[in-house]
Amino acid sequence: LLSSMPENFPQFFLVHLVDLLYYAGRLPVSSETPDGQLPIRDKHLMAYAEDLCRGKPLLWGYALNYLRAGGSTATGHFLETMADKYCASAVEDEQLLWKALSLLEELEMSELGRQHCWRRARLLRNSGDFLGALSWACWAVVGISPRKDMEQIAERGAAEISEFCDEMGEHDMTALLAALAPANLEESFDDCPSPALLAALAPPAAPRPLPTLPASARLYFYIQYAHCHALQHARRPVASWAPVLVKLLSHGFAPANVQLYVLKEELASALD
Repeated sequence: LLSSMPENFPQFFLVHLVDLLYYAGRLPVSSETPDGQLPIRDKHLMAYAEDLCRGKPLLWGYALNYLRAGGSTATGHFLETMADKYCASAVEDEQLLWKALSLLEELEMSELGRQHCWRRARLLRNSGDFLGALSWACWAVVGISPRKDMEQIAERGAAEISEFCDEMGEHDMTALLAALAPANLEESFDDCPSPALLAALAPPAAPRPLPTLPASARLYFYIQYAHCHALQHARRPVASWAPVLVKLLSHGFAPANVQLYVLKEELASALD
C-alpha cells in the first residue's frame, strides 16, 4: 500500500520502516520464501540501493552497505553487479577507487578489486604514466590480500605482470626505462628491488606498503635493464653495467625482440 504512494512515502522511508519491522520480529527471518518470491525486506533493500545508484558515486557505497544486509540469493547477485559498477565508476578517480577497494575488502570481494586495479593500470598505461600503471598492476597482484588460492593468484599475477611489461616496452621502451630508473646510481644490482623502488611502486595513498614485487622474471629484467641504461647514460664505466646486461640476456629473461634491441642500442654502442 505505501509503495503505491511514493510522493508521500519515498523509498528511503519504506526501507527503514521495513527494517524496523524485520528486527521487531514482524517479518519472516528466512532469506528465501516458500513460493520462491523475494522476501519483502530484500525487495525494499534492492529498490533503495537502485535509487541510490542513480546518484553520485559516493552514494553507491551506501547502496552496497544496504545490499550486504540482505540474505537472499538475488540480493547477493545484485550486490556483485552493483559493486562492479561502483568500481567501474571510480576507476578514473584515485580517491574514490581506494574507497571502493576498501569496501570490497570488507565484502570479501578481493578478486573484483583486483580486476579494477588492472583497469586503472591499463588506463594509466594508455595515458603514458608507466610508473603509475606499474604501481597499480603490482597492487593488483601483491597488494590485495586474497582470502584463498594465494599461490594460484600469485602465479597468474606474475605472468600478467610480465605480459604488461612487454606491452609497455613495445609501446615506448624509453618511457618504461625512465619509470624504473634507480633513484640512486650507487644502488647495488643485488638489491632488487631497492627499498626506494619498492616504495615508488606503491600506488599513491595506498593503505599499506607493497610487501614485495610480483615474482615476474620479466619485471626483474626491466628493473635491472633500467639500472644499466641509467649508468650508461651517466657515462659510467662499461664494466659497471655491461656484464649485468649480458648475464640477463644469457639467462633468457628478455623476449627475443628486446634482446635484439639491447644488443643494438646498449651493448653494440659500448663496444664501439
